[in-house]
Amino acid sequence: MRTVVLTNPRRWWPTFAAALVLLAAPAAAQTGEVVPLGQVRTANGHVQRPGAANAALPLAHQVVVLHRVGQDHAGPIDSVRTDAAGAYHFTYKTSGAPDAVYFASTRFAGIAYFTAPFQTPHVSGADADIVVFDTASTGITLRLAGRHVVVGAPGADGVRTVAEVFDLGNDSNKTLITRDSLTPLWTAPLPAGAISPAVDGGDVAPGAVSFDDNEIRMFAPVSPGVRQLAVSYGMPADAFPLRLALPTGAAALEVLLEEPTATPVLDGLAQQASVTAQGRAFKRYLAQNVPAGSVLRIDVSAVSDSGRTRFVAGVALAMAALMLAALVFALRRRGRRAGGRSGPAPVAAVAPVLIGATRAEQLRFELARLDAAFAGEGLADEARTARHRADRAALETRIADALAEERRAP
Repeated sequence: MRTVVLTNPRRWWPTFAAALVLLAAPAAAQTGEVVPLGQVRTANGHVQRPGAANAALPLAHQVVVLHRVGQDHAGPIDSVRTDAAGAYHFTYKTSGAPDAVYFASTRFAGIAYFTAPFQTPHVSGADADIVVFDTASTGITLRLAGRHVVVGAPGADGVRTVAEVFDLGNDSNKTLITRDSLTPLWTAPLPAGAISPAVDGGDVAPGAVSFDDNEIRMFAPVSPGVRQLAVSYGMPADAFPLRLALPTGAAALEVLLEEPTATPVLDGLAQQASVTAQGRAFKRYLAQNVPAGSVLRIDVSAVSDSGRTRFVAGVALAMAALMLAALVFALRRRGRRAGGRSGPAPVAAVAPVLIGATRAEQLRFELARLDAAFAGEGLADEARTARHRADRAALETRIADALAEERRAP
């Protein structure tokens, strides 16, 4: 089960709907399914909240809304109330654009919670369940589970695109909300001189983040689990060597540099195998348990043309997804070894979505997620391995087609 949490659906709905439209085609590529119009589908789930000792408590008489999002139109299509056991049921027909996705939502304590898009005709169990939480504005400190920094090569004007993804962990059993509209829930330093900072994908809508006084300020609520905030900005040539402050440290820090001569400087940062995407190579570095107050310095040298810079944000999210999938898998394994207390399953991270990316970039990101999910399963039998290879081949074909279409575009 993956749950998205939003406080003001009316304000954020256009961005959220656009993100789900982008997610629809890659999801279909993974399942190999072509959705026929008029197909009868069902969704059977429960709405629950954690009780004492994390026991799952059903929410009766809770309104659950079924949504449809497609390239043609988007909006709610049905609603029901849960029964005494917190259960809900939908029967619906597919309609309109074949890329449409369907999902359910409910509101609790002023916050809207969404399921992930339904990817099979008949969805039940964890894929349809929604766990809601009480809220708190104090007493909870967000943990920086990971920070991912990608620095692209400079463009013709010398400006380098920097993309950062922050993995924000809420280890409590309550959704953390802001104390008021002026007090951000979480902040991080923004380098002085940053050009056009913006939210670029991830789990947090652009309207929930502001960039003021060299600071990233996030106002979006964070439910239990890990959420990703992704931002990108430009840095002029004279801003290098670039210094990025890590006031709270980080459980894990990942740095990717496109320039062969660029070098990161930080105690404990170790070089890993390089990664390549769309013909662009990135040197990769990792550090663990970075202490609070550390400063990452990035040294560069000669200027060279980088071509399109938007792709840097795609690389950041793809690599962050791989690391986060490994983190969630490790936490689940640790939970199973601990003996398995009763109660709702921990909320896994919402799948990041590349808003504003090209079709090829979105599909490459989905390929990274596909590989991460397969790797997280551990040892797989021959049939599962063959299915993964087939799904991967299908995505690679779609990527090649998308790249060919981009080259033909004026």
